[in-house]
Order: sequence, then C-alpha cells, then structure tokens
Amino acid sequence: MTLDEALSHLHQLPAIPAVVQEVVASFSAPNVDIEELAAKIGQDQALTAKVLRVANSSFYGFPRKIASLQDAVVIMGLSGVRSLVLSAGFIQAFGQQGAGALNRTEYWKRSLRVATYAKAVAKCLKQPPDTAFTAGLLHDIGQLVLDVCLPEQYAQVLAHAAAEHCGLIVAEEAILGFHHDTLGAEVARRWNFPTSIEHAIRDCHSEDMRALESLSAAVCIAVCLDQGDSPMSLIARVSAANGEYLGSEASRLIPMLPDAEHLEAVAASLLG
Repeated sequence: MTLDEALSHLHQLPAIPAVVQEVVASFSAPNVDIEELAAKIGQDQALTAKVLRVANSSFYGFPRKIASLQDAVVIMGLSGVRSLVLSAGFIQAFGQQGAGALNRTEYWKRSLRVATYAKAVAKCLKQPPDTAFTAGLLHDIGQLVLDVCLPEQYAQVLAHAAAEHCGLIVAEEAILGFHHDTLGAEVARRWNFPTSIEHAIRDCHSEDMRALESLSAAVCIAVCLDQGDSPMSLIARVSAANGEYLGSEASRLIPMLPDAEHLEAVAASLLG
C-alpha cells in the first residue's frame, strides 16, 4: 500500500464539528474576536457542557464555579478554552469506541497526557501553549485515521508489532510501507492546521531534535516524557543538543509538569 492509497480513504473520516473548525481557523487569525468565538462555541450545547465540566474539574481547581463560556474565557483565557474545545470536539467526533483494533480510550488518554506535557514544555521554549497543546493532542492522529479508514490493515500492524516485539512505526513500515506520523501530518495539512502543527505531528517521534523547529521539539520532548524518560535526563540531553531550546529555562520545566493524578482528572472529565 502507498500513502496516496491510504489518503484516498479519508472520506471515511467523521465530520469535524463546525465550531472546532472555527477554533482551528482562529490560530491563523491576527485578531481573534473572543466574544464572537465564544458565541459560536456556545451554539454547540454538548460541546459547551463538556468544556464547562472540565473547567470545573479538580484539574483546574478554580475557587468558584465556572457557569458559562464567557466566565471560562475570563478565568481561563482564550488559550485554555480553545484547548478544551479542540480536545472535546475531536473526542466527540471520533468517539471512544470503534470497529478497529485501536484502544481509543487509551489513545485519547495518551494524547491528552502528551498535549498537557507539550503545553508545559512550550512555556519554557517561549512557544504558544495552546498551539503546543493542540499539536500534542493530535501528534498520533495518523493512528486514529488508519484505525478508521483501514481497520483490517491496521489490525495487522498491531498484531505484527505484538508478535515481533517491535515498535509501532517499524510495524507500520513493514505492513503498510509508511508510518502514521507522515499520514497524520498530511491530514493536518488538509484540515488547514498551521504549518507548525503539521511539522510537529510529522516529527513527534524524531530521534534527533537538533534540526527540529521549536514547536516540534516541544511535542517531541512531551512524547519522551510520556514514554517514561526522566525529566532531568531529558533536559540534559536536549540542552546538550540544542541549548537554545531550554537553556536557562530548563529548571522551570519540572515544577510545571502536571502530576499523574491531575492528568487522570482531566482525562476522566473529557472521556466521561
């Protein structure tokens, strides 16, 4: 199979909610009308309810209840609300269960962890945190696309990885002839995401961070953190390769990383 053949199946993907498309477009808008965007989000009642439930979860721990999207924007800022809308919207569109072999609940939990780590790392890299969160959330979107569009072939990939005790990308190359990072980046391009997010998806499993753009590096670091790399060893490795990535800000990273309990809280709110 070729990448072009896989892309020919994209019509099988679920429709992305209109409000999520509006939020994506806002990344490239020079002046976002926050009130107008909040009003558009509010038109999707299910999505609004999910956003407010997460905003009022223990993950954020705000001292008073957030009763409306307008409250959420005031208290959390556009960045925070935008991240929640994208998370809830994509989970709503793709669901937590599918006919394929991919465990979607675990997929979304991992994606949310990487997104949250990427947001923390981005602050150290002086990158937009909501853009990093989105890139982290969608870093493995190619897996989900394969599970939806080519479920039988992707089941073979997962079986091959388990039988041969090899990594998923190695199994994808063996069975499909390409891997999910390349597919995911192309899907992001077709969805009109910013180029920086497209590149972050493409490079999220890169072994050499020296040539990466800063946002790609943030997501790559987040993936390593989620895979169990020690923050201190990772900081040392990254700083040695690219001092400009973390530099003097490296010491700020560890206290900014969320703990496991908080990560479980936000995942439970979004997936519940």
